[in-house]
Amino acid sequence: MNTNHQFKFINSLYLFKNVIWALFIKEIKVRFSNKGYLTYFWILGEPLFQIGFFIILFAYIFARASRFGLPIQLVVLTGIVPFQMFSGLISKSMGAVDANQALLAYKQISIFSTIITRTCVEAFLTVVTFIFIYSLYCSFGLYFPIHNILLFVTSFILLIIFTVGISFMTCVLGFFFPDSKVVIQIIIRFAYFFSGTIFDISILPHEYQKILLYNPVLQAITLIRRSFVQYDLPSYGSVSLSYLFMSSMITLFLGLLVYFTVRDEFIKQARART
Repeated sequence: MNTNHQFKFINSLYLFKNVIWALFIKEIKVRFSNKGYLTYFWILGEPLFQIGFFIILFAYIFARASRFGLPIQLVVLTGIVPFQMFSGLISKSMGAVDANQALLAYKQISIFSTIITRTCVEAFLTVVTFIFIYSLYCSFGLYFPIHNILLFVTSFILLIIFTVGISFMTCVLGFFFPDSKVVIQIIIRFAYFFSGTIFDISILPHEYQKILLYNPVLQAITLIRRSFVQYDLPSYGSVSLSYLFMSSMITLFLGLLVYFTVRDEFIKQARART
């Protein structure tokens, strides 16, 4: 009996893997097929344009974006690229149902799998973008070695987990209350300026640091920056990997709780719209 259950479980995992892979290929084809080279350029060009703009703004106008010797090039790279993944995944998750409407008629395809697939796509594109811009830096003689690769990878993964939790909630909210999509996009726009995207938390007064560091995205971005620093930095408010871990796990739990609470009605209504 146990062997039969194990076989069913392994078979389910294998089927889920095949579904994710098939949806992943579909997402990539939809984004890049028959759209010309401009699409490829924009995937890399958008963050590159933002990085270039803020390097000029802070390096030559404001003269700094960080204390303790963090280069402006590193600050904007480790801020803009991770936040682009965060905002991109939330935006894509709200359109996951509409984009896969026809496929939801198949019982193997679930809303859960579409969100997981879009997470994989956004993470993949983020890694490609980061490597491209980092390589571009190196070609111009701007080499920033990662001194703590474990902290870098852990912070990035926890940011993905946190974003997935938010994505499940925004997907449900956007489906049942379509007008909320506009509000969510506005909140993301504001979050861009409060998540350390274009500045390091070290330039702010200590009392503001403590408030802003309740934001897990800012925590993740700050920890990613710390992985590039060989020397010990002064303590920033409450920057903590354990806080990022706990907030990511709680957010993921809440996101899954919201999704599975309304899953049956969610899928029923989604398939009824096909």
